[in-house]
Amino acid sequence: MRTFAVYFMFIFLMSGCSEEKKQSKEIKEENQYLKKSIVEKLGNIDQIHMEEKINKLSKGEIDDLSFLMMFYMHTGTSMIMCDAMSKVYLETDPAKKKLGTKQSETECGIYQEIYEKYNPMYLKIVNTNLIPVYYYFDLQKYGNENNSSIGIFPTKNECEDYSNLFRTQKIGLTSNCKKGFSSN
Repeated sequence: MRTFAVYFMFIFLMSGCSEEKKQSKEIKEENQYLKKSIVEKLGNIDQIHMEEKINKLSKGEIDDLSFLMMFYMHTGTSMIMCDAMSKVYLETDPAKKKLGTKQSETECGIYQEIYEKYNPMYLKIVNTNLIPVYYYFDLQKYGNENNSSIGIFPTKNECEDYSNLFRTQKIGLTSNCKKGFSSN
């Protein structure tokens, strides 16, 4: 169900609203943080390796079925939401801005760091069709019953650092780090 919800949100974000008809097709399809072509290629790579993922899962070689496309989309949509919130806060009364935005700024700063540090890994996967060893964790934000997977960390230590950061900054509850599927 979580996968469907994220996929629906992605389709909605990519299609745009009817009021945006004046914008060019390129602006509707592409975004600074989410590239339609990368989403499609990562989805294809996930699909190509599905049988192998299931076999490795049954042998205990990986912890869960993970999808690169979903990791990419989660980070990208988080960045889009952070940009939108930032614009809204700039338009609001400065006195109101200080109420409750510290948590948002902290969370957005973490997502920005993850995006800048690990987004090149997705590009490398798309260009080489090889999936490196990576780790990820599940995040359940407070007040939200759905989990999100945050990942593509090249080492378990990096994964644990970010998992701990999400917990200590009170963004949500996190799982232990899990090893993702690797085609190497």
